[in-house]
Amino acid sequence: MIRLRERNQRVLFTVAVVGLEKAGKSTPGNALLKRNFLPEYSTRCSYTTTKICASYNTEGFKNIFADTLKTILLYPHNPDFDTMDLGTFGRWWDSIADKNPAFYKEHNKRTASDIKNMLQDRDTIRYLLAQVPKDFYGDELETNDFKIYITGIKGQLTNKSTFRTGLPYAVVIVIFVSAFLGTMNDIVLYDVPGFNSPTELHEKQTLEMLREADAIILVTNDGTTQNVERSQLTILRSGRDEENIPLSDKAFVFGNQIDRANSFEEAEINAAE
Repeated sequence: MIRLRERNQRVLFTVAVVGLEKAGKSTPGNALLKRNFLPEYSTRCSYTTTKICASYNTEGFKNIFADTLKTILLYPHNPDFDTMDLGTFGRWWDSIADKNPAFYKEHNKRTASDIKNMLQDRDTIRYLLAQVPKDFYGDELETNDFKIYITGIKGQLTNKSTFRTGLPYAVVIVIFVSAFLGTMNDIVLYDVPGFNSPTELHEKQTLEMLREADAIILVTNDGTTQNVERSQLTILRSGRDEENIPLSDKAFVFGNQIDRANSFEEAEINAAE
């Protein structure tokens, strides 16, 4: 009861916006901000938790890198971020495909891919870690010079595929401060990477945010593909937060993209589901 009383006396009320990738989690945030500051792409784009209302220091980032490396067993060579060789790691990881095919398949496009991207853009990440947090204002927030810190997307090809950089790996959170939020001055909105993010660190961040937040908004695509999955529902139905409150007691569902349904009947079916 003491913890609950302390929670009710907090100055800020936190809301976590979650959902599968491409459900349109950034859309409610952009609607509140009245500008398209949060990136929206046809492909996966949110690599970084966004707080609507800085960066790791060097040691903090290296701890994150070391923990990420531990996820894929004991790397037999030098595991230090500053000196680890990308080619050596790549060859070692390729050898896991024969030794443990199931494990390789599970982590190849997730943790192993993250480690390769970090090593590939090591110089850029080192440079960013040495800088003070960056500030962007007004129209700057609609440029890719800002959005690249959330998405890592340098550009989009004609077939809608993207090419990326490792900038978001050096960022722990992006914080928006806006006068457009009006009466929401006691509310903090967190736009977190998707439930099904290929980055394992983001899965952990999402689960931690669900437990810490005062309320949860689950965004689902009600248009072309109704995408509330059993795994999401299981987490919300069985999970409990720091005060042992069921996550389902503080969860709300936001149906998005219903205008993209093929017919009125399909939209009604998706909304009912």
